[in-house]
Amino acid sequence: MNRVQTVIFVLGMHRSGTSAMAGALQTLGLELGGNLIAGNRYNPQGYFEHREAVNISNDLLAAMYTTWDNIVPLPKNWEEAPNMEPFAKRMRAFLLQHFEATDTLGIKDPRLGITLPLWQRVLDELGIIHKYIVLLRHPTEICQSMAFRDQMSKEKVLMMWMNIMLTIEQVTQNHPTVWVEFEDLLTSPLTEVRRISQLIDITFSLPEDQHQAQLDEFLNPSLKHYAALQTDISSNSIPWVEALWQCLLGLKSPSKRSTTINQIQAINVDFSHYMDFFYSKELKEILQNDHIRAAKLAHAQRLQREAEAEALALQGAFSTRLGWWLTAPFRWGYDVLLGKKER
Repeated sequence: MNRVQTVIFVLGMHRSGTSAMAGALQTLGLELGGNLIAGNRYNPQGYFEHREAVNISNDLLAAMYTTWDNIVPLPKNWEEAPNMEPFAKRMRAFLLQHFEATDTLGIKDPRLGITLPLWQRVLDELGIIHKYIVLLRHPTEICQSMAFRDQMSKEKVLMMWMNIMLTIEQVTQNHPTVWVEFEDLLTSPLTEVRRISQLIDITFSLPEDQHQAQLDEFLNPSLKHYAALQTDISSNSIPWVEALWQCLLGLKSPSKRSTTINQIQAINVDFSHYMDFFYSKELKEILQNDHIRAAKLAHAQRLQREAEAEALALQGAFSTRLGWWLTAPFRWGYDVLLGKKER
């Protein structure tokens, strides 16, 4: 009997609650793999991102001479380019390795809002089912959070949000997808988990009568540090933000899906024209060159960190061997005194 293998992707803009969602699913028994990125002051409970999956996305973006925070979308059909095959190969190896131990794997990484099309291509080639949980958070709250963590301007964050959310909506249309508002996850976690389970057919290894206690222990409203005012979104300097936000909220209800998708497609067309008009070819080239330099610098810094770590490891091993060699005469003398060795 053939195994049915499934990947559950947790998607969303950076700082939109994807870590809280992935962590909650893990507490219920969803397998996320090992080697997860540890927490820090911005995400004390952890990021719940597999380091290799993140490395694949970062290296893929570097190969495209871009970075996770670029506001210019990737070219159409970029995932079919020949230089993407090394990354497709790494994705295949990553997936096959993890499916040796489980039939359902969760993957969370906000960079997937850019790199997902290649993952989808690989999954389809392997015959693996893919389903999606997309987190929604008020754009102004995301702006506040990213201003604190990344010192980004409101305008740049909103441009990123438009690009990422439009991409996610477009590439998940034909797949089982559930849209979850971060606020709802924190205030009614059990209700949201049951809704997710029903809409995209997920079962968890943890018994259902234990879900409430686990979710209450992991999730609490203190995970959300910023609250948007009703007037915040209407005062944005970038058009279509409010309209897209309201449409994305509409995707929470399957009955509104058809009408809402048409509205989002219209927004996407207008926003694309806006990007083409506002970001001229010359300006796009300037921005692209800036990201090429940033990507090359990030790659060089990563290689330097890896080289330094390897040098420290070699130094530690050499020091251990050197110390053993230098103390050999003393250890021999000590053994002689104890009668363990002959003179």
